[in-house]
Amino acid sequence: MKDSQEKGKKNQFLEWLIIGLVLVGAGLFALLYPNLVSGYLTLVIGLVAIFAGGIYAAIYIRGLTTGGGKVASSLTKAVISLVVGLLLLIKPDETIKYLLVAAGVYFIVQALAGVIFALVMRAFSKGLFWIVFVPVLLLLITGLLIIIAPTALGVPVDTVIGFGLALNGLLYLVKALGSKMGKKTGKKEMPSAAGEDQAPS
Repeated sequence: MKDSQEKGKKNQFLEWLIIGLVLVGAGLFALLYPNLVSGYLTLVIGLVAIFAGGIYAAIYIRGLTTGGGKVASSLTKAVISLVVGLLLLIKPDETIKYLLVAAGVYFIVQALAGVIFALVMRAFSKGLFWIVFVPVLLLLITGLLIIIAPTALGVPVDTVIGFGLALNGLLYLVKALGSKMGKKTGKKEMPSAAGEDQAPS
């Protein structure tokens, strides 16, 4: 049982690390090359979604074969990511109409989950609490701006989405760091994340 939990934690750390790096990379690419991204926004996000879906699928399969705990949410995320990615590639004109709203809602949901995670991190370190809370707050503001007033700052929406992706990726990297710190300090067990399964999610 203990070995199964350890495998689940290791899988979760790898998931957070890989997803974080992918999102940060995609976000920075959108910020550094806005002109290029503006013409291929659906392609870039579609490919990122498919790549993320592939990672979730691999984690789901690994969880089944190694007995790493609950993996149901990994399968759900894999299916959703792959479907969204394929729709963006196959029917970009139809899908792009809902992309901005979907991106805004996604960032808001991630930010709200991040608030809970920040409170969890406070038990380990107040410094880590602020490291998590500041990007969470910025991510929440980004999501609200995309939905309510995407052009309020006079910045292209593509750039705003890139900023949100980078922030979201940063949160995943902090979660990965937090899970390692929780293991090394030997303090009370770090939960999987806000509202997520204990195993790879």
